[in-house]
Amino acid sequence: MLISEKIETTFVELLQHNIDIVFNKKILKTGRLLLISHKTTMITLTMQLSDGSIKAYDLPYPFDFRYHGNESDKYVMFDYSLTAVGTANYNLNDLTDTSKHKPHRFINNNIIIKCID
Repeated sequence: MLISEKIETTFVELLQHNIDIVFNKKILKTGRLLLISHKTTMITLTMQLSDGSIKAYDLPYPFDFRYHGNESDKYVMFDYSLTAVGTANYNLNDLTDTSKHKPHRFINNNIIIKCID
């Protein structure tokens, strides 16, 4: 299965439901998920907010993602940890050398897209 097909089938259960986008135990966005799309290195979530406006939010492609779903608890977890990349014989700290640039805030963290209704 192609990654694009995996993304689409993963999010089918969450479409038209109210969701929270959670990062570091803080809710970044809340709204009704209308559409999921993907372009090059980004996944775009189009949501209808509580005031009726429609906004699109871009998230970078995760290194790995998992869907968890049962009747009372449905969510998708985007994993941005370097261990999800693989277990190669190189120093992962070299990839996140902060002496020249600041790493992206999602590195070594997770984003949870959780159904709340």
